[in-house]
Amino acid sequence: FISGDRAFRFKADAHAKAEKWVKVIRTGMKRSEARGEEEHRAKEALNASQPVREYDSYATEEGRLDAATEAVDMLFMSCDGQDIACVTQAVGFAAEELTALVEDTKAETARPARLDVLSFHLSLYHERCESEIMRVVGTHFRDTASNNDIYQLIEVIQRYSAMLTEISSHLAEEARPPNAVIKMVGALSDQFVGLPEEQYPNGVVSVLKGIFARTAEHQMRVGGTEVRQNFEDGEVFTTIVSDVWSHISTQRGLARKTGSAALRYRVIEASLGALRQMIQKLKRDNKERGATDQNLGAAYICATINNVNGHMQQLEDLMATLEDDGHAASGEVRSKIGPLVEATQETLTDYAGSGVSVLSSIIIADLGETFDKFFDADWASGNSPAGVVTATIDDYLSEYEASLTDYWVSKLALDATARAVVTYIKRLEANLHPMKKSKAFLMGRYLKLKSTGVVERIKADMDEFETKLSRRLSRGGGGPRPGPFRMLDDIKVMLDGDTDVMLATILAAAATIPGNAPEGMGLRQGLEAAVERWVKARADIQSKASKQLIAAANDGIAAVVDQRNSVGGAGGPEDNGLRPFDRICLYAQVYAGGGFDALGDEAEVEQVANSPTAQYNEEKHDEMLVWIQHVDQDLDKQKGSMLSRIHSIEQEYAAETASKLVAKHPLKRQNSAAVVTHLEGYWSKE
Repeated sequence: FISGDRAFRFKADAHAKAEKWVKVIRTGMKRSEARGEEEHRAKEALNASQPVREYDSYATEEGRLDAATEAVDMLFMSCDGQDIACVTQAVGFAAEELTALVEDTKAETARPARLDVLSFHLSLYHERCESEIMRVVGTHFRDTASNNDIYQLIEVIQRYSAMLTEISSHLAEEARPPNAVIKMVGALSDQFVGLPEEQYPNGVVSVLKGIFARTAEHQMRVGGTEVRQNFEDGEVFTTIVSDVWSHISTQRGLARKTGSAALRYRVIEASLGALRQMIQKLKRDNKERGATDQNLGAAYICATINNVNGHMQQLEDLMATLEDDGHAASGEVRSKIGPLVEATQETLTDYAGSGVSVLSSIIIADLGETFDKFFDADWASGNSPAGVVTATIDDYLSEYEASLTDYWVSKLALDATARAVVTYIKRLEANLHPMKKSKAFLMGRYLKLKSTGVVERIKADMDEFETKLSRRLSRGGGGPRPGPFRMLDDIKVMLDGDTDVMLATILAAAATIPGNAPEGMGLRQGLEAAVERWVKARADIQSKASKQLIAAANDGIAAVVDQRNSVGGAGGPEDNGLRPFDRICLYAQVYAGGGFDALGDEAEVEQVANSPTAQYNEEKHDEMLVWIQHVDQDLDKQKGSMLSRIHSIEQEYAAETASKLVAKHPLKRQNSAAVVTHLEGYWSKE
């Protein structure tokens, strides 16, 4: 028998005596082991924390449970199922107790981990916390709660869930209590935001809509009197951007504070929806009064266009914030709000476009009398007002240039050029094809292409438009030829080109009609009407040849459009690269009936019907509702798994470190001395 550096040898001259020695040695070893365990327990008890010693002091599970339940009851004694502040306070106290218990039960030097104690107390506290929270979320609370109460409840659920996840991560997965209250955050978020509105009229949706509506009404009422100017660049604006987004930021900040992904999504959804509704209202007002109401004026319209830049920047900041703040809920929300942001950007762009249209219509309205001078006797004598038209447009653009950003000045230049070209061609059409019962027709006082110098003067007008206005349209450098000038190119061919070139020009225009698009038929009809009127205006083309050319053109247009449809042409103008001022759209405006804004209104209806918002609401509504109900629970589970893995890694690291220390400093077993003492006592008896 070896004890430290001593060796003992035992001899026996009979088997019975040998068995006796073996029995004595084994008895000594067992007594030594028992004494070691007693010393270990005594040392653990000495080093144990107060909660652990108290837990171990009870002889029965029943006594231990009664004592712990009494302590829990003390924390929640003021809760009555109605007062959310009391529940919040009690849950906070419970969280503090459990957080401290984690420290009291974790492994330390000369003290093993007591996760059984942590699990016992966690189950009791969790059961009571869930019970009290669910009492408050009862039917009575949901019917009468204010937004402040709902917000507090979401916040306490999120805080408690985060604490529960953190503490549970120290336990084995099967020992972790399930979190039922986190599932309620989605429904509470709907109530806080106010969805459906008819059920919750005081939610965020209704509040923001009311604020934004009053803000819009104030801007429409005061008009240009409150337009501000940036003295650095001269651009004008109103305060509506800062007013609106300060309210949105407040609501977003509250939602972020709770840590709920469902609430953050709902608040952003409600905010952007209210913003789009306000923008639509301002857009309608611009269309109805922008060009005529003296209370508004051009400076006000310029300010509303520039405001769009401010809104766009706020949207970019919103997305950047969700990307950069590192919160798990932020990433989850960011992946879902893309369609909402895109829809809002579309609405804002359309709103700015309506402002550009108002400014452009002001310019063209100012040129009304000047356009009336085209194709009269003075024009026929060589005094064309084309120069006055281009100079006036340029003057207006120079004036607006000081108030608008460069981007919108370029858009305004294209809009004004397109309107001028369309107005000119309509005047030309009216003089080439007067109504048969009109005085001009009966007296033969209308324009004839075969008259000397008529074609040359028309081409000279078109060249004047392009020469003077193209410099405004080419500031960006490169890019396709603007639609108004491409239309003028086509008409120049129609004026005196041969039939083959005319047909090729017509088919080239037809190739820009979008395939499988609802607006394709209107664009096709506009082109077909233009072909018929221009061919008939050509007196140098015989009647039979004229009919053949029109038939060939219509057949060619139909063949081109059918081919685009058969190969799966894109479903809308955006997918085909088509823009409102492309030549095919301008043909429709001149020859398919209606005023200049007719196509724009139809496009707006189509845009709203096909917008990401409409598609999103129709196709993704049910899926999003499901996501909202479980997103916070999913994030909670993800966090729990992550924390559990972290604790596992920490334990593995601690075990590896301890192993290295033991290898470096071998521990000496001390129980062998106790065995020797026992043996010496036996020897004395023998």
